Amino acid sequence: MSIETRLADLEARLSATEARLRVAEDHLEITRLLTSYGPAVDSCASHEAARLWASEGAYDVGGIHRAMGRKAIAKLYQAPHHVGLTQQGSSHLTATPRITVDGDRAEAVAYSFV
Repeated sequence: MSIETRLADLEARLSATEARLRVAEDHLEITRLLTSYGPAVDSCASHEAARLWASEGAYDVGGIHRAMGRKAIAKLYQAPHHVGLTQQGSSHLTATPRITVDGDRAEAVAYSFV
């Protein structure tokens, strides 16, 4: 096998490894994002929890209330009802997500328990 063939094979293997590493890093970052929620809201770190949403994101509280944007979401976490839950020892847990990565797009589906 020529040196050119070996180099081309090595470059192809390196490119494939880099692509797999990018997907693995995306999976880890998405998992970190999802599992950061519980500790943030349970410790009343309302602004940290709100930063997990896109700036124009929304939090729908079971169809009863919809908080739009990070400020409104942080305010939701500062509300007496939520603070009372945390003082009673609430625990928000996120199950292991199912993550699909396709280039620059990703989808994550997970159960959340309180």
